[in-house]
Amino acid sequence: MGLYLGDVSGKGLPAALYAALAVGTLRGVHKTGTSPHDVLATLNRRLMIRGMPRRHTAIQYAVFDPQRQELQIASAGMPGPFHLCARGASLWSSAAFLRVCSPRRTTKR
Repeated sequence: MGLYLGDVSGKGLPAALYAALAVGTLRGVHKTGTSPHDVLATLNRRLMIRGMPRRHTAIQYAVFDPQRQELQIASAGMPGPFHLCARGASLWSSAAFLRVCSPRRTTKR
């Protein structure tokens, strides 16, 4: 299961069209089964080919594996995810790995 969160620069119709381009491209890329980091790298390459001046996007992409109870997160242009729990809060690196239902948190940085 995948989840993405994003923002584009600008406003109005030009920004909406760029957002549609980014989301459409991301939908095509994320179905390849590659890691979130590789998906965002591929998305970046494909958006750069379009060469739209003064248009930028920031995206976080996460994939949850219910069988392994793992969440992989990659971020491009946004701070890493903010993790809240009963013991406190922490800001993760832009590429994080979480064993979701385990009492211990493990991250790859």
